[in-house]
Parts: sequence; structure tokens; C-alpha cells
Amino acid sequence: MQRFHVIILALALASVVAAGPIAGSAPAASGFRATLSVPGHHPKAGRVWPVTVTATYNGRAITARVRYEYLYGGQVVSRQSNYRFHGRFTDHGFIWPARAVGYRLTFRAVVSSSRGTRKLDYWVQVRR
Repeated sequence: MQRFHVIILALALASVVAAGPIAGSAPAASGFRATLSVPGHHPKAGRVWPVTVTATYNGRAITARVRYEYLYGGQVVSRQSNYRFHGRFTDHGFIWPARAVGYRLTFRAVVSSSRGTRKLDYWVQVRR
């Protein structure tokens, strides 16, 4: 499954020709909180980059879904994965492809639950 992510991201990066503004999102219900934790802005290509996502409502763990989006120049170039979790999810199989080296990208985790949706953006620049 992870090889699929790498191939799609590489193809999407190779096909980007225009950039536009990032679209805003509507505010989610109050009390819903989602967080993203990753090990830094400069992941190494071909190495595991663990992604941890949490979802809570008024401080209590809730069931949610997370999908990944990849943005280049403000435009979504690929959407991947769709994991369901309760409270906390760690993806230990996330690997950036070598073709992403040198590009400044935005990694977005879109966390959705019955309480709302949050878009968690994090810029990265993949290195060798």
C-alpha cells in the first residue's frame, strides 16, 4: 500500500504545471480538536517518517478518519489513504519518494469526525 502512495505522489509532482491559492475551510464544531505530530520539516527520501494524528472532543477521544493530501504551490496534487481510528493513530509506514527531493510541499492531514473536520497543514522539503 505504501508503494502506491509513493508512486501516486511522484506522478502528481511530475504533472504539476500551475499553482493557485489554498482554499479555506469552514470552522468545525467547537470542542473538536485534532493534532498532527511528525518528526520535522526535512524528512529523508526513502526513510520512514512516522505520522501521528489525534482526535478529541471536549478532551475525550473520539472516532475519526484521516486522509492525506499533498499540496504543491498551494494546489492539491494528490489525495491518499483513508484510515479510521479512535483517539490516536500512528502511521509507521509513511515514506517520502526520492522524486520529491528539493520541492517545498505541504503535507495535509484531513481529520473528519461526526463533530467536524480539521485540515492540519505542515510544510516539508524532502532531502536525500
